[in-house]
Amino acid sequence: MIKTNKDDIVNEGFAFYHRLKMKPPVDLENGNLPLDEVIEGLKVYQNLLSH
Repeated sequence: MIKTNKDDIVNEGFAFYHRLKMKPPVDLENGNLPLDEVIEGLKVYQNLLSH
């Protein structure tokens, strides 16, 4: 990761949340990660990046 461009890492984080949001809610809940927590996690991630 040290050699990876910062923008690539940030984009990978957004892609991760996008993939989670695309999963069926039942799959997320079966993994103990309800959709509302995914959305909240994305908000926290965005907030961290803005500071």
